[in-house]
Formats: sequence, C-alpha cells, structure tokens
Amino acid sequence: MEDPVLNRNLEEIKELHTRWTQFRDFVLTAVKSRRATPQAEMKFLELKSRIAMLQDSFMATLEHSHKTGQNIMTIVGDCILLQRVANYNDAERQKFEFDWNECYILLTEQIAHLEEEKQRLAGISEAAFKARRRKERIVAAVYNFIHSAGLKWTIVAAIIVLIVYVIPAYFYSYSAFHSMPVIKMVSLPIANYVYRPFLARDYEYRSMDWVERNKGYVTNEIFPDARASGASDLTPEFFKMNVPRSLGIQPADVPQAIELFDRHIAMEVERFLTAGIDMQFYYILFASSDDAKAFIDLARKGLDSLPQATRDAILNSTHVRRRANFVAIGIGSHALMLNGHIWRKFKFKEQQRSILEPQ
Repeated sequence: MEDPVLNRNLEEIKELHTRWTQFRDFVLTAVKSRRATPQAEMKFLELKSRIAMLQDSFMATLEHSHKTGQNIMTIVGDCILLQRVANYNDAERQKFEFDWNECYILLTEQIAHLEEEKQRLAGISEAAFKARRRKERIVAAVYNFIHSAGLKWTIVAAIIVLIVYVIPAYFYSYSAFHSMPVIKMVSLPIANYVYRPFLARDYEYRSMDWVERNKGYVTNEIFPDARASGASDLTPEFFKMNVPRSLGIQPADVPQAIELFDRHIAMEVERFLTAGIDMQFYYILFASSDDAKAFIDLARKGLDSLPQATRDAILNSTHVRRRANFVAIGIGSHALMLNGHIWRKFKFKEQQRSILEPQ
C-alpha cells in the first residue's frame, strides 16, 4: 500500500535536497566573483523562502540529528544578502561549506530512509498499516499526556489538596502537626491562611499562640497618647460580672453566657487609657466555635430586645470580632478605636463591622 503523507514528505524533501544544492551554488558563485547582481539577489531571496517552506516537512520526519536539521535555517539566516556573502574570507567560506555539507548528508540520508520506508509499505496490506498507525497514535497520545504540563499541574494540585485538606481532615489533624515544633512553622500558616479561610471557617484554635497576630503593629497607631493601664483586675470573675451585661445580654441569659465562657480554653486581656477613656480588651478562646457563636447569639438576642437608643449606645461603646472559636471583645466609649485596634492586632478584615451589628 501507499502512504500519501509519506509520499508527500518524500517529494518535498527531495525538492529541499535540490534547493539546498542550488543554495550552495549561489553562495560559492558570489564568493568567487566577489559581487552579486540585483537579479541574483532576487532569485536568492526566493530560494531562501522556498527552503524555509520545505524545512517543516523535513523536520517532521526526522527521528534524530534535530540540531543538524535546524542548522539549515541557521545557515540560511546567516546568508542575509549575496553581496554580504560575496565578502566572505577563506575561513568563513570553509565554515559555510562544512556546515552546508553536514546538512546535505543528513538530507541524503533522510531521503534514503523514506525510500526504504516506502518500499517496505508496498509489501504491507492497508489494514495492517492502519492498525500500526493507530497503535502509534495511541502510544504518542499516552506519551504526550504523561509528559504534558497539564498532568504535572494536576498532580501538584492533588498533592496540595492532599496536604492541605484530606490528611488534616481525615487522618492527622493540624492540631497534631502544631505540636511538632519544626512542622508547626509550616502547618500553622497553612491552617491559618488556607485551611480555615477557604476550607473550614470554624476550624478551632487550641492555643492563643495559634491565633494570627500582626507582629509589626504598635498601639500608638490607634491610640497616639495611650498608656497601658493595669489589667490585673480584668479577671475571669470580673468578665462574668460585667462584660455580658455590657454587651446587652439579657439578665435571664447571663447564666448561659457565663456557662459558655467558663468552658473557655484561654483568655488574654489589655487595658489602655487615652484621653481619659478606659479601653478594655478581652481575647477569648472558647471551647469550640459553636460556643463562641452561641455567646455572640445571646448578645445579639439581647440587643434586639433593647430600645433603639440603648442598642446604639452599646454598639457605639463595644466592638466584637470572631474567627472560629476566637472572640475579641473591645469595651470603651469609641467603637471605631476599638475596631482599629482589634483588626490590626489580630489581622481581621479592615473596616469590618462589629459582629453584634445587624449583618
């Protein structure tokens, strides 16, 4: 049988072989005569254009020596004009002939190879040939898929999902990773900046050390004339006696709020005095995200039951943010300053409203 693609490639490479010989004749004639006529320049340009067109078929059939095959266009590109070629010295001429001859030999070998392939196909049935071509296409497709960038990126993405989500969610928690000092340097940022924000918003902190903090933040950014004040009296007992009511929680719900608070894992406090205003901050790790939500829901419920003026007064003197089971509470007489301090210190979203406000 005959392969039309093979036949076409063979004819084009034979033509390239002829054109390549003509190319050498043009160059050597110009070198010998040391000049080039405008007519010769035009024909030389047309010849180079045709060689460039035939080069693709030649390269498509090559199974080896690709660098030598590509040198054809390198040599053609170096011979910009015949007039320039005419000024070649002996060393340049010898280099040209060496490079040209190397490509010529490769062309000759490729023609012989394709002729042999054509003769071999002549003795093969069309059905057998098509079966072989199908097999070659399948092998090529599998090879290209295995070596494709898409597969590599898919594998990388799968590994990232495995590390970031599957393993922590089903096999080995981030809490366990965080207990290993070396691994913690990697696992903690992944948990805080990837896993919790995008995959599990209520994934809980088990230590205040795990909470995101802005280490470069200084209090003077918000309170220019502030001075730290003693916070020793801001004890858990003080919190239970005062903060629930300051947040608007109804007296009937205070025991439940205290019960939720009593299960907390950790608490930090701060106090600042600025312009005579007492600013108190409570940073609490509740036992769970559900406990944190329940505590805040009690405050929202209480605020909804209050007169508008009382509700506004509480909202203007408090600011509350939550991230999973971490709750930051600011109490003072300037909600914007409380907000500014909390979001800067713990990397909350800027300008976000207090979680107690209607969402």
